[in-house]
Amino acid sequence: IGSAGRQFATESDLLEVRRRVTAAAIERSVLLNPADTPTPVPEVDVTTGRSIYDGPEVFTSLEVLAAEDALLQATEPVTAPTVSADMVDAVVTASLPGRDHLLAPDQATAVHSICTSGRVCDVLVGPAGTGKTTTMAGLRAAWEAEHGPGSVLGLATSAVAAEVLGAEIDIAAENTAQWLAQQQFQPGRAQRVAQLEARRAEATAAGKSVTGIDQAITLARARYGRWALRPGQLLVVDEAGMADLLTLNALAQQAARAGAKLLLVG
Repeated sequence: IGSAGRQFATESDLLEVRRRVTAAAIERSVLLNPADTPTPVPEVDVTTGRSIYDGPEVFTSLEVLAAEDALLQATEPVTAPTVSADMVDAVVTASLPGRDHLLAPDQATAVHSICTSGRVCDVLVGPAGTGKTTTMAGLRAAWEAEHGPGSVLGLATSAVAAEVLGAEIDIAAENTAQWLAQQQFQPGRAQRVAQLEARRAEATAAGKSVTGIDQAITLARARYGRWALRPGQLLVVDEAGMADLLTLNALAQQAARAGAKLLLVG
């Protein structure tokens, strides 16, 4: 009898291995829904030992619980960059860039709350069709009025969704997996910039031409800046409910380290 490339002499051997693997996984997990039936009943599921009236067992891990706690903690500090209330008021009381209408009152309230909260991680939630995209356009206008063009970046869980987000509110956008993967190369890119700048200083001191080095420095800085999160920036994750918890937690930590702000939209 075979299972996942393994061979077993009998079916009972296979079932015993599966039982032991399941037991080991359960021992390392946290049960989220203890049995609903407080007293023993005769109607018991022989595979689980639970009442047939109880719902299926739902487990999680200590790692997931720790990530949830860290993400919740990111909503508590008020050290993130903000936009002044006066600047927000000026933006939400005028027509949005590229649009011929104002924000609705609830949209303006949401923009004001996000811009002035100071929370490292903020949330914008609304059912489909309630104007989240327009709200994000107003948010982008207010944020860039304070922090400058390019200070709002977008992320989504797929390349297609990121492209749509970027087009809808006219910002640079990427998918979350690509963004986080690129962070692994940032230290090397920063080192490359530093090495080129040192070579330029040496060439200048020796009276040599630095045209080629300047071109290389410009390219290296562009590669680093493409994936850098800088102080004062706002990182918007659209359809954040589609992203896994560890991804959101990693983005919140990055925003906190960079002196930026993370907004989860869903």
